[in-house]
Amino acid sequence: MSMVDQAAPAVTPQLKTAVETVVAELARLSPDETPAEVIQALLSVAAKRYVECREAGRDFGPFVHDDALNATEVMVSVTNMLHAAEIEIFELAMWAMPGTGPAQEASS
Repeated sequence: MSMVDQAAPAVTPQLKTAVETVVAELARLSPDETPAEVIQALLSVAAKRYVECREAGRDFGPFVHDDALNATEVMVSVTNMLHAAEIEIFELAMWAMPGTGPAQEASS
């Protein structure tokens, strides 16, 4: 099954084709051939839309497959995203504590 089918069953054929094309092209390129602004644009729009979907009550994980990213890939990505947003690890820990942040909202 394709990546998009599992994440969004109502996906249009045009969007499915576009996503599959981008994924295939990025997989083909080496890191040196991949423009930073492409990765930045994809991360930005994906993170924003993921949050919007979660806030709208949709309950799905961030990855199509549980093994989509390894621990190092997650940590490098998240650490750099936190740094870019000027959020310290301590602030993240405080926000995600039981009784605050998304953990509280999900149980409400």
